[in-house]
Amino acid sequence: MKRTKFSAGYLKPEDFYTRPQSDLGVEFSLESPDGTQSSEWLTVVGAESSLYEKAYRKTMKAALTGSDSIKQSDILLSNLVINWSFNTDCTNETVLKFLQNTPYIKAALDKFVVNRANFLKKK
Repeated sequence: MKRTKFSAGYLKPEDFYTRPQSDLGVEFSLESPDGTQSSEWLTVVGAESSLYEKAYRKTMKAALTGSDSIKQSDILLSNLVINWSFNTDCTNETVLKFLQNTPYIKAALDKFVVNRANFLKKK
């Protein structure tokens, strides 16, 4: 059955898309261990990104084969970091080591990436 009525809001299906913005990534500012704002940052993609979906599938497969679920969670989160301000290569391994040694940043980042509003265009 073909629908021909338009809604009163004149929205298009694309107006609801979240993946394109989530795929672009945004800057996540880092706090120092004492809670003050630092000049360092991470560029992260959101939990609605295609990168997240791919990393999620990979970590779930590993978890189902008996791998440590906490480590898999850390790996998943580290895969969402696509760049950073540090003067060292931003690889999955270096990001993973960083997050495992900064639990306060890991916790904040985990909350940040699942908040869709952090990845939507500001109007």
